[in-house]
Amino acid sequence: MLTGLIYCDCGKTRTGEGVSGHTYYRCTDRLSKFPLPRECYEGGISVKILDTLVWKQITQLLNNPKLVEKQAERWLKSRTPDEQKTSHRGLESELEQITHEESRYAKAFGEGIMSDSVFRERMKSIESKRKSAEVRQSELDKVEARVAVINIETLTTETPRIIDQLTFEERKTIVRNLITKINCYPGGSYNMGSFTRNISNTGWFKC
Repeated sequence: MLTGLIYCDCGKTRTGEGVSGHTYYRCTDRLSKFPLPRECYEGGISVKILDTLVWKQITQLLNNPKLVEKQAERWLKSRTPDEQKTSHRGLESELEQITHEESRYAKAFGEGIMSDSVFRERMKSIESKRKSAEVRQSELDKVEARVAVINIETLTTETPRIIDQLTFEERKTIVRNLITKINCYPGGSYNMGSFTRNISNTGWFKC
């Protein structure tokens, strides 16, 4: 859920990978440095634990009626036709960049510059980015279609029920709309905007 948003202490992003039957957010330093030796040896972070902690914090915010009402009113007042077009253009540009990145990796693989295993990892990451952008684009279309008939009072009372029924992809979209970056530090702590939390030692895996 947090791939692309979570950063290692070394400054590189972390991506979800399976290790011994478990999934961890691992630093991408070894991928970006390949075939040269990696420089970062920070441990991986349990995807299950970190996703749960981050989503719990978000739901606590979304279940606050006063906060939801305040943000909804501000958002509705700020939504002009030009801003709506800008949001769509931003997603279209993101999808174009993803396609361009995919082409570069395919070319590198075809020329023998990139190994099969690295190519597969990069393609997996690309596909995840594309699906995320497409979901956000779809959700934006739905929101724009309903924006004129949104009732603030209904929104605040229905939010808790809606949150409980969200799919993984819908949760992922909300996370990416609310969070731009999560920093993880040695020792089991992470920072998300104004939030700082500790992660249980069981959530760390030595890469």
